[in-house]
Amino acid sequence: METIINDPVKLLARELENRVAKNPKYSLRAFARSLDMSPATLSLILSRKQEVTESSLQKIMATLELSPKQLFALKRSVLGQEETDYPSIPERQDDVYRVASSWYHMAILNLIELSGFNDNPKWIAKRLNISECVANVAFNRLKDMNLIEKKNDKWVQTDAPYRLPPEFTTSASRKLQKEFIQKALEALENSLPKQRNITSMTYAMNSENFELACEMITEFRRSFTHKLEQLSNPDEVYNLTIQLIPFTKNINKETTI
Repeated sequence: METIINDPVKLLARELENRVAKNPKYSLRAFARSLDMSPATLSLILSRKQEVTESSLQKIMATLELSPKQLFALKRSVLGQEETDYPSIPERQDDVYRVASSWYHMAILNLIELSGFNDNPKWIAKRLNISECVANVAFNRLKDMNLIEKKNDKWVQTDAPYRLPPEFTTSASRKLQKEFIQKALEALENSLPKQRNITSMTYAMNSENFELACEMITEFRRSFTHKLEQLSNPDEVYNLTIQLIPFTKNINKETTI
């Protein structure tokens, strides 16, 4: 069961502690940078010498991977609103967050397209290398949300929409992309070279062309998947993750308070 923390200071402290545990060299300055705050501001907040403002709350919600329930709990605490001002989170919305933030939901949505698909949780678990319990919960969640349905004795994806409110989208996306990157690291260690393609290229460009580069990547992703999905008899589920990140730090764009 998810532990809900109403105190933003405790939440920040726990997150910093977790990051330091993963990387002993991780600093308060680095944490502040990820939150788009100055180290001084973050230090004052953690020592409870400065209150968390609505602006700071927005930065926290945009950076940390928080569930809808956790986000609403923080809003109630920081904005001083009574619990009745924020109705209980509908189960569907919480389910949408989980679908949008977990790699195995995306995998199952595509796994059903394979010939020989079996909706037995044990089979799904074995194919995705996850626990049978997780496979069962995830498949039933997709089914209950009407994202998949059975037609002519075959499971297919539906056109049912599932959208998150804007305040939840960033958190879900960050969590999902981290999971995709982690899966790539696992493939690098555990998959044969002929079963994966992990390559990279380092180059210099004008930062003003970043949006153009993103548009080109989007166009490539769409044409890439469209062409391969048109070919018959899929037998495996793959993930294409593309990263475009800066190696250099723009010293003229330092984070301000």
